[in-house]
Amino acid sequence: HKLICDDAMDEMVRKLKQRSTILKHFTRDVSDDYDCFGRSEECGEQIAVYLKIKNGTLEDAVFGGMNMSFILKAIADIILDAMVGRKVEELKHMKREDWLSLSGLEHLDPTKRDVAYLAIRAIENALSQC
Repeated sequence: HKLICDDAMDEMVRKLKQRSTILKHFTRDVSDDYDCFGRSEECGEQIAVYLKIKNGTLEDAVFGGMNMSFILKAIADIILDAMVGRKVEELKHMKREDWLSLSGLEHLDPTKRDVAYLAIRAIENALSQC
């Protein structure tokens, strides 16, 4: 016969394993999975960009940072989504206005454009390492 205490212990062990798994994912170093890294900082906002390259093509791109405004997160996400699937050499030769056009953000007002340039600088820094 299994005691009620045993059930409680089993549940506690299950929860600890679950927390351990979550913690491993939360604390894992994303740079282990990506080939190129770039960052940019301005006015207290920091953004880091990680790029995964396969056969000369951008396979995946992720970003993170500190004190990132909602608009910076949105713009970075839009630009990185537009990059995936393109050749790295093509991306390396793009100008700032090209990045905005590629992602459909060419009509941003000047303030939001400056925020976009913060993300673009981090992307350019990452591409320079590829």
